[in-house]
Amino acid sequence: MADSIFRNRENLAWLKLRGIRISGPKLGRKPKVVSSEVKQVERADNGERNAIEGSYGVTKRKYGFGLVRTKLENTTKSAIILQFLVMNLDRRMRFFLSQFWIRFIDLMQAVNLVAGYGFQSVQ
Repeated sequence: MADSIFRNRENLAWLKLRGIRISGPKLGRKPKVVSSEVKQVERADNGERNAIEGSYGVTKRKYGFGLVRTKLENTTKSAIILQFLVMNLDRRMRFFLSQFWIRFIDLMQAVNLVAGYGFQSVQ
């Protein structure tokens, strides 16, 4: 997946040399007749690309990735790495908290069931 701005002859030659397939329109004129197989591949590639672009949008809105205004290459790389670190920590923390609450609620329900049958908790 690549933006159309990166689809130039030099980059396409580099990708072809390494056996990497790139999705998107070919350089030059569009063909008059396009087979249904090519259309299906393009549609699948566009769907995958939309999912990736959507995650970039979330990263910019939710995590402030669009606010990175560094000028030096090293500081830009550091800022990007830190943003992805924060994203991964947030994702894992949400998963951990959801699992914690699920287990906590199950435990509370079990305690209430035991208390409802007249059993006393050991202290």
